[in-house]
Amino acid sequence: MTQEVDQIDFLHRRKTPQPDLKMSLYRRAAAALAAAARPQAQRGVPRPRRLLKAADLAARVNRMLARDTSLWTDTVWVVDSTPVECGRSRETARRSDLAGWAEDGYSASHSRFFWGLRLHLLCTLQGCPFAFALTGAKADERETVLGMLHAEPDLAASRPGQTLISDRQYYGRAFERELAGWGVQLLRPARKGEPLRAGSALFKPLRQIIESVNQTFKA
Repeated sequence: MTQEVDQIDFLHRRKTPQPDLKMSLYRRAAAALAAAARPQAQRGVPRPRRLLKAADLAARVNRMLARDTSLWTDTVWVVDSTPVECGRSRETARRSDLAGWAEDGYSASHSRFFWGLRLHLLCTLQGCPFAFALTGAKADERETVLGMLHAEPDLAASRPGQTLISDRQYYGRAFERELAGWGVQLLRPARKGEPLRAGSALFKPLRQIIESVNQTFKA
């Protein structure tokens, strides 16, 4: 453990690296964190012990590197969720250690049903992840976002006036009121029957960013 702390101190005290090296270190730490948190879908496939033990270290280094970039003070976040398929057969669903957590769900973007989890991601427009959560496939996306903010209240409390861009599934007056209580303004496309909302022309290209980051975390 002492060696791990020394590694963190070394990364913190060293001279600021060039932007490309810093982001490379950041991406590697973020990928390690996602890999450590991702469960195995099949029985008999053990998670490497060293990777499990490194999860907390990866989380600390991930946050440390994020704070050391200009992206940490970005005033715009993007939120989305993506399916994490864990199996396609009934036998897999019956034998998997994920039974009871993984669920049958539907992916509108892929127009298909799946059995597994959902990865919820909150990141900046440049792809810097701030928070993520793994839930069952049927978990409410709005409740999950609020849960991430409650889990780390300083994320929103220290950034009054933050803008959150989402798709049309993140809707509801109660949801927007709670976000406003955190000082977060929601921008999303209008749902069917709603009047046009501000910023609608910007949503389509911006969604490609978070979809790309989601795919990196799932890989």
